[in-house]
Amino acid sequence: MAADETSNLVNGGTPSLGRLDDRYEVMDPTGLSMGVLPIPSIQTMIRQGRLFPTDRVSKNGGAPVTLADLPEFFSILGETLPAQFQVAGSIMRPRPETAGTLDATALAGVFAQLCQGGRTGRLFLADEAGRTQKVIIFQRGVAVNAMSNIAREQLGEVLIGHGLITAATFEAAVDVRRDQGGRLGSALITLEAMTPRQLHRALSLQAMERLLNAFRQQEGTFCFVPDDSAVDEEILLFASTRELVETGLHAALSAADIAAELAAFGESPVMARIDALSQPWGRALQQGDAEALQAVGAGKPLSQAVDDVARSVRMTTDEARLRILALVKYGLLSIGAPAAAGLDQALEKLQSQQFYDVLTVGRGATAAEVKAAFEQRTTDLHARPMPGDVAAVSRTREKIRQILDAAQRTLSHEDLRPMYDRALQLGLDFEQPEVRARLQAEHFQVRGKAAMTAQKYDEARRCFVQASEAMPEEPMPYVHAGWAGFLGSNRDINAAQGAVREVERALRIQGDLDAAHMTIGKIYRLAGVLDLAEKHLRHAIALNGHNNEAQSELRLIFTRELDGKSGTGKPKMQFTGGLIPTLVLYLVAAGGLFALANLVNGGFTEWPESVRPSGNYLIEVPKEIPADKQFFGLMEYYYLLGDPMWWIRRASLLLLGLAGARFIVRKTKGPALSVLGEKGNWVAAAIPYGILVGFLSPLNPTGENLGVTLGMTLVHVLAEQAFFIWFLYRALSREVREPWGAVGLTALAFGLYQLSFYAILNEPTRQMLLDVCQIGTFAGGAYAALYLLSGGLMAPLLAHVLVNVFMMLRTYLASHA
Repeated sequence: MAADETSNLVNGGTPSLGRLDDRYEVMDPTGLSMGVLPIPSIQTMIRQGRLFPTDRVSKNGGAPVTLADLPEFFSILGETLPAQFQVAGSIMRPRPETAGTLDATALAGVFAQLCQGGRTGRLFLADEAGRTQKVIIFQRGVAVNAMSNIAREQLGEVLIGHGLITAATFEAAVDVRRDQGGRLGSALITLEAMTPRQLHRALSLQAMERLLNAFRQQEGTFCFVPDDSAVDEEILLFASTRELVETGLHAALSAADIAAELAAFGESPVMARIDALSQPWGRALQQGDAEALQAVGAGKPLSQAVDDVARSVRMTTDEARLRILALVKYGLLSIGAPAAAGLDQALEKLQSQQFYDVLTVGRGATAAEVKAAFEQRTTDLHARPMPGDVAAVSRTREKIRQILDAAQRTLSHEDLRPMYDRALQLGLDFEQPEVRARLQAEHFQVRGKAAMTAQKYDEARRCFVQASEAMPEEPMPYVHAGWAGFLGSNRDINAAQGAVREVERALRIQGDLDAAHMTIGKIYRLAGVLDLAEKHLRHAIALNGHNNEAQSELRLIFTRELDGKSGTGKPKMQFTGGLIPTLVLYLVAAGGLFALANLVNGGFTEWPESVRPSGNYLIEVPKEIPADKQFFGLMEYYYLLGDPMWWIRRASLLLLGLAGARFIVRKTKGPALSVLGEKGNWVAAAIPYGILVGFLSPLNPTGENLGVTLGMTLVHVLAEQAFFIWFLYRALSREVREPWGAVGLTALAFGLYQLSFYAILNEPTRQMLLDVCQIGTFAGGAYAALYLLSGGLMAPLLAHVLVNVFMMLRTYLASHA
């Protein structure tokens, strides 16, 4: 199957993938862990029938759920599965080589057919509801293993049921598994309840139990899928197909049932198939088979054949009936006229054909031509009841009729036929429920999109709703249905709210779906709710920077939404609720720190020797500080452990930043806070940037102890990052229309904030302005830009730390040179 055929099976999109750090722990029927298996092992186990949709899995330590409840699980598996087993990342069976419905003896005939063809692969069995599933492994025509999802067929149940272990031993083994992990068999060996040889025999017994129960299943479906990997399966069944056919019939049918099966043939003649005896499978006879074939001869009535076989092989009548039925199903005997045998051959051929070949029509056949072909094939294959038919022949005719009817019904249906064609194109089993559901979802989405193009919005919405009903775990049909419903409405605020609720169903499935946020933004824009439109469009862009449609919609808000009241063509100026609190909190922080640093008297009365400058903005530098210069923030420019203003400033910034992030940023919709971000290359770029700026920055006098200075540096960095990046920039980016506009405003705010330092405010005007511009651009603006480009906190934080650390190291080394 080509990759381009599978990648867009559903709604033209890429399947949702789980996170690489997700952990999936498979549970056994007792609820204990089978271990956290690697992805390739789980892939193989599902594809080979060792895990079923009903098996339970714990995701990331959560409560166990069934595999069917985790749609993303199949997407992860689909990355490396063989191409013929994947469709849009989901596990699906290929088109079977043969398929049909089960009855009392159908499985015996299937075993014989696979044996005669020497087939290698997997025979899938399911009940009518699809709840119980079983897989039988064939190697060169012989069944060698069997798996199932049926509780009573699990190893513990089988061992207890056959008296091989007690319930107490089973519970003890469960406790060992709980403590040590591993599988049940290993725990039993650890307890010395079984030897390895006994365990292998028990596993063979379990496989045989599953196989015999398959024969007992008298309703449901079967399909055989060729698979060369089946040759690598462990061999746990050691009987020939001839033996399995008779043993399976004996297990499934009572003596009365067997008599009824043969009675369905009436007194038709029984004949040995001499031609079959020359085949390799025909020579694999069981004890007494040769005598039975010789006793039957050619053309004896059934009742006489039973008596002769019983006498010749020294069997009871019931045993003779079983032997004859087994030889018929295996293909060494035939009952009835050649016409009846021809019906069996026709049925076997139809079970392996696609519907176009069943009706012998071309791909372009019309519904009328399909119907005419159905009538003709029904006549040609003698599928109608005929007078004098024995029950067995009537059953065969009815099975042929059912296949013809299914083909006619599918190829005549305007929806089923394109779905069937798509299954043929992808080589998939059309009858598998998972395949049918995905194909139905794809089909109705294609129809919905065509209706959207024709502006038939009501029809489009109906199609998208049908797609969502087929695959309720797929998010995109809800997005399309909401958009189509809104376009088909009067597009007012009430219609917008209803459409948004429908789109939000997609977000409950996949919270980071940018297409859903973009669609909500489009709906709100057309309904005139521009603030909500802008927020959702920004969120879509944050989730996917390549979402060009969201970017175009955002530009429409900025450049094309005109003031409807004036009609003058002036753009609307829109300020959302988070902008005013953001500016107020910044002014409180900057103004309060300015007042503390430059207006409040107090602080140091003399210069500490470690930082006493040789000359600076004070003009004269006596040891004692003049009274008119003794402001609270005088020393804060230096890193002194005992300076209370240094700690007040950083603590204030940290607390105000965290409060703003909690109570202002979180109340506006936007992308969640990320540490590493989505673009790790910008985290790497922050390292050389921080080192370079740190070397180019002016020296900053510090205290004597380098360790204390570096510790205070980290506190300083965390405080400024908390306020200016985690709070201020993120708040502005949600309110300002252009992302780089928020970067510019953050740079300006960071530069102006420097005036709250006494040391900078009292510099000569030219130097003061230069410092404000440089620090605002290469510090505050650069950190905001790194956050924007990387999408996470790590890049600005790392750059800021490196700038300050290298600046302090240079200062310390210079002061001790």
